[in-house]
Amino acid sequence: LHPRRGEYLVKHHPPAIRAPFYRPGSHLALHRYLDDEFIPTFLDDLANGGLQNPTAYAWLEQQRVGTYRDYPTLSLPLHRTFHLVSCEVSCAVPGDPAFDPQTIRSAGIVIRRTPRGGHAEPWMIERDSDRGWNDQVDPGDPDRQRRVRQVLGSRGAVTDPPYSGERTYPLHVTTARDAHGRRHTILYGFLPVGSGTCAKPRTDRPRIAPADLAEAKSAMAQELAWPFGLERNAPVSTNEVVYRGVPTRAMVLLLRTLVHRHHLGIDNSPANQTLIALIRAIKFDRPVSGLSYAQAADSTNDDVAPLAQRNYVMSLFDYLQSHTQADAEAADGRVYSEIFLRYLDLPLSDSGVPAPTPLPATNGSALNLHLHVDDTSTAALRSALVERVAGRAMQMADDIPLPRYGQDSDDIYVAQAFVRYAHDDNETCEHTVVGELTTVPFRVASPFTPEAIRPVLIQMPKFSDLKRGLMNAHFLTPDDLAQKILSLRIGKPLEVSKGSGPGFNLCWMFSFSIPAITICAMILLMIIISILNIIFFWIPYIFITLPFFCKRR
Repeated sequence: LHPRRGEYLVKHHPPAIRAPFYRPGSHLALHRYLDDEFIPTFLDDLANGGLQNPTAYAWLEQQRVGTYRDYPTLSLPLHRTFHLVSCEVSCAVPGDPAFDPQTIRSAGIVIRRTPRGGHAEPWMIERDSDRGWNDQVDPGDPDRQRRVRQVLGSRGAVTDPPYSGERTYPLHVTTARDAHGRRHTILYGFLPVGSGTCAKPRTDRPRIAPADLAEAKSAMAQELAWPFGLERNAPVSTNEVVYRGVPTRAMVLLLRTLVHRHHLGIDNSPANQTLIALIRAIKFDRPVSGLSYAQAADSTNDDVAPLAQRNYVMSLFDYLQSHTQADAEAADGRVYSEIFLRYLDLPLSDSGVPAPTPLPATNGSALNLHLHVDDTSTAALRSALVERVAGRAMQMADDIPLPRYGQDSDDIYVAQAFVRYAHDDNETCEHTVVGELTTVPFRVASPFTPEAIRPVLIQMPKFSDLKRGLMNAHFLTPDDLAQKILSLRIGKPLEVSKGSGPGFNLCWMFSFSIPAITICAMILLMIIISILNIIFFWIPYIFITLPFFCKRR
């Protein structure tokens, strides 16, 4: 018997986490609030019995929105919608008496992903760094270090290491009484469904599915024409891709890929070494007797040396490097020459005929060389190009932090509560109980889910406010970018005049008046609507039908 409160408290029984008395059932209670003062509102509803009203939970059925409507979809704090989780802690004895709140050291919730037909997946943290969803749920306390101390004690623990374990969110303890005056111990806390990213992918679950990656590789191979790719729309009768300097369409597409996508000849990073080695083996040679490679490869032609004895001049990699020049402003210190870039921008037809002009040489003249490729080298180059793009895509996918909550068919979540308690002040006697009940399964809305976005009222300024308003949007621009901006000249096309920017090593500040821009946009919209109304004013009259009276027979 408590000496002051005059009621019986059981202190030496473990706690059990149950559904709250105001929301009986087999799930923890979920609450929704549409204002940021949701904690005082919840406590007031708990005190005056407002949580027992069934209408307070009607939103669970109303929030079955979006593509998948099998479960409620929780909005984000970005949508000015906030959710709470609450449950009740009682003693695990007959009668379910209230658990003494003074023996509760801490409590919290964990959010777990429950894909269809799969096991629960916890969101794991390793030394304060997010590691993402894991297939295995560790029993006991979500904190790995606490779980070890509960088994082995605190021997040797001098300082707490960085947190490792499952991501937890705190629950707060309060007490309430039901309509019969019976006391209950309630846990409640904010359910944060709008935060969390994972930058490191799981080894057993790549960011890009193998089937999607294989489909992407097939699409990548279709970008280039045969023999460097799998696109065979244009007829190809020989592997002679450059004849007297004139390249085929496939060769031009290859050069565009090597230059614009992989920057070969400039970027000599380890990721490009495989491509560099392959195009070093592809070499130009001088024409012999005006014969094509098909004629030179003919074994019955005794007047021409075989292909293995051709007079090779330079490799394709050397040709790309010859069209680079030094540039101090470039990241790699070099850029491609203007004449080479202009040639690559020439339009190409879908037919298999060669380009109308030969490749440019370093001195600006036409290149008078041949280039022949064999099936082995083109197959290796084709595979290397596909793997290079696929590897870059996978690296980019691995580097981009992914949001914790997705919107796919298997992205279903539940929240589960746990409580840590101790019957005395000895830290080694702390115990953890993880409840078996969870919230109802729910989905999480994306920031752009239409049904989750609430209307927003924006108060426009008065005209007098605009007249005395200041330009409060500022962009601090370094000197090199400021020179480019200040030297812009409107022409056809837009040109940049070199040397017309500021000559001092200063940062320039560009300011824009946001209210003025908004008013100008509204005026422009009204002008466009007025012009369209002058031209198309007659369209509504075609569809308007007026009722008239007719004599009934």
